[in-house]
Amino acid sequence: MHLDNKLRGKMPEARSQRSKARSQKPEVRSQKNFSLTSCFLHLTSIFLLLTSCLLLLEPASFAQEARLKESVPTGFNPHDQIDDEGEILWNKCLICHPEIPNIKEAKSILDVKLRFEEDVKQGCFRCHPEVMHPGGGWIGATLKGIAGAPDHWIKPPEYIVKNMEKSLKEADVIMPLEPKTGKIFCATCHNPHERGLLIGKADKGADYEWRLRSAGAPICQYCHRR
Repeated sequence: MHLDNKLRGKMPEARSQRSKARSQKPEVRSQKNFSLTSCFLHLTSIFLLLTSCLLLLEPASFAQEARLKESVPTGFNPHDQIDDEGEILWNKCLICHPEIPNIKEAKSILDVKLRFEEDVKQGCFRCHPEVMHPGGGWIGATLKGIAGAPDHWIKPPEYIVKNMEKSLKEADVIMPLEPKTGKIFCATCHNPHERGLLIGKADKGADYEWRLRSAGAPICQYCHRR
């Protein structure tokens, strides 16, 4: 009996110790969680610091890489207007036209709307570099500033307009002028459409070399009659 009383006396003390141990466990866990969080934040800070150092040490290489990515061709060609199944890609029209033209009813350039109508060639210059020419040696003459190099971005004189009208009758070569200004622009000599999109004279020259409306013949003669 005396031994049992001693054991009973110690039981409350043992229980109080176990309860203290239990009350201490959440604190230990919270300390461990806090330690892991601190470690993660510390590693993240180190990573960000190293990244910042790399950016500061090699800004030129990153800028160069960005420029290279910008200069890589995307393969988007506004002159590819018909897909492999023969369907017209109408969205391509909106690159040069503010609205999709009615190709069945439009009989000339006067029947369609164009972007940059005050200076239509500016639409071409978004992809093509500006060079005053006809082709051949005259390009070099123009770039070198040689006197007498032709400037074709003008309203042609009356005799040239008559020659262009004769070419239309004799060779079915359409050479349109800017509707609003009457000036020569890129599409006067180059057909911007894909072959098969338009019909008849309007289709001539499409997909030929340099897209010349003369379809391989010397283009100069259709204005200058030489």
